[in-house]
Amino acid sequence: RGKAGGIKVVNYEEAQNLTTKFLGTEFLGETITEILLDEKIIIEKEYYLGIMFDTSKRKPILIFSEEGGVEVEEVKKQSPEKVILKEIDYVEGTSNVDGLNDVTSNSKIQETIKKLYECFVKNDCRMIEINPLVETSEGEFVAVDCVAVLDDDARYRWPIKFEERTD
Repeated sequence: RGKAGGIKVVNYEEAQNLTTKFLGTEFLGETITEILLDEKIIIEKEYYLGIMFDTSKRKPILIFSEEGGVEVEEVKKQSPEKVILKEIDYVEGTSNVDGLNDVTSNSKIQETIKKLYECFVKNDCRMIEINPLVETSEGEFVAVDCVAVLDDDARYRWPIKFEERTD
């Protein structure tokens, strides 16, 4: 969304103008029916954090990179040492991913990993990622953007009945 021009940093007056301009228009193949306004945060560092189900290993894989805000696949190609992959055991949960590096040893990151995994399992995700997960100047971690891909085979368990996509 950001690369396509869907995220704007504006003041109050500009937000009013852009809202009326964007509502009802099409963006990335979908009609804009809502606008999210949020406070701008000061970013010190961006990270990538995701969990993906690996069908060959039949278990979730934690993916962490200190290079957030970009395509993690590109980081993995160009600098594979910057991407940490760790299998998550369904019985142990995220307890086996403590301290993969200095950043993931941070208790706030550990809590974020734990909550992301709970969301992954609870919502029958095939993939969920926070990109970027940012560290603010106050040392807080904020999920600036998140994407989830749900397992269609679990559709009958979903509390929200999403409309079937045709594309």
